[in-house]
Amino acid sequence: MQSAGDWKGTDAMTVARDRGRWRYRTTAYYADGTSVRITGSAPRYEDTRDKALAMEAEHVKRVRALLPGQEEATPHTIASVPTEPPKPLVPTLEEFFGVYLDSKRLAAKPSTIITIEGDFRTHIVPKLGGLRLDEVTYAVIEDFKLQLAKTQAANTKHKPRLLRLRSIHNLLVHLSSMLGVAKNAASSPRCRRSLGSRSRRRSLTSWTSMRPIASSRRPRASGAP
Repeated sequence: MQSAGDWKGTDAMTVARDRGRWRYRTTAYYADGTSVRITGSAPRYEDTRDKALAMEAEHVKRVRALLPGQEEATPHTIASVPTEPPKPLVPTLEEFFGVYLDSKRLAAKPSTIITIEGDFRTHIVPKLGGLRLDEVTYAVIEDFKLQLAKTQAANTKHKPRLLRLRSIHNLLVHLSSMLGVAKNAASSPRCRRSLGSRSRRRSLTSWTSMRPIASSRRPRASGAP
């Protein structure tokens, strides 16, 4: 003798040809007896009545194992589309500073490395270190130049004074050199993964082609020769 639950899950099945496809529309029942309308269609590669009936039976069976509000284990949830792993971000200036310093050690004298490291840690990293390399735009560099022009020089034996033009120029040279190394790293197959996606590398390389050292002169006072 057929139970009421079995009748609800089987005898109520309806399969018909609709808009060129075999489709099913019927009422299924959750585990607690709550009814729900379900629909579906046979896949294009096997568009037959028997396939639609088989899919309908599977759909009814899945619903019967659930309670209202639970997510249905449809083929889409079972075989979800694989997602790509998260892509790394472009490194910040402070993070890339170590890479840049290592590259300079290959050819520069130890005294030069000490000077470069001191300039970065004293002036460049504190002001720009938190920015990603693709965020250090031309406008950011121009603002940085203005900040340097108002920065007091360290280790002065006499009265306090601002950074000299030559010191500002040297700092901008160091920054420009780092951006050149970053640009080469972005185009190197070995470094592409650490610098992120292709769009990020393209953004980085197009930006690093700018010349940040347009001028390191302070604005002249009005009437000055």
